[in-house]
Amino acid sequence: MYVLVLRSREPISYGEESIGVKTLIKRISILLPEQGEVIQVPVILGNGFRGVLRDVMTNVFLERVAKIAKENNKNVKVDARVLLLMLSGGVLTRRGDEQVTAKNIDNLRQKSGFLLPLNIMGFALSNVMIPSKIKVSVFYPICRETLPLIQDLVDQAKNRDGQSIIDINKFSSMSVKNLVDEVQMMHKDDIAKLANISLSNIEVVNVDC
Repeated sequence: MYVLVLRSREPISYGEESIGVKTLIKRISILLPEQGEVIQVPVILGNGFRGVLRDVMTNVFLERVAKIAKENNKNVKVDARVLLLMLSGGVLTRRGDEQVTAKNIDNLRQKSGFLLPLNIMGFALSNVMIPSKIKVSVFYPICRETLPLIQDLVDQAKNRDGQSIIDINKFSSMSVKNLVDEVQMMHKDDIAKLANISLSNIEVVNVDC
């Protein structure tokens, strides 16, 4: 298990739902027994972070494929449906819709093994889910209210000399209320990501499918 400590250089906006033009920040409720109250804490769920990993991994994978293709004087055609699957992870269909049979599952696993974003991050197709090899937990802000919950993880965040990389005194005196502000954001369609793929020797096909 790896403990990640991220220092943001700009405000983090991670929306849960929208009401008109207002987006509510993703929060979870935690109990503070000492104060006898429940508070709302802004968090980044593991799936959100994994979505970023999936996008980065897909772009790096395509860059490497394009580079090798160029060295061999070849072009690569990428089916838009496969590309969208790598970027979004797909979705499970409801019971009664077209299903993938057991005979096709092994073939599906073998083919996805060559596409590292799918092989590593997993995906869902029809009634089949290929699990991810990477598990990501919840990202909490380090502040007075959350410190007791993540103290064991904070203690693991040390540099090579064994010194803590987190100023405990600074963050333990900071309230979660000082970290929250309202932001406005828009959700973009995953298909729009296909238009952002611009690499030499790679052509995206079947975009209209």
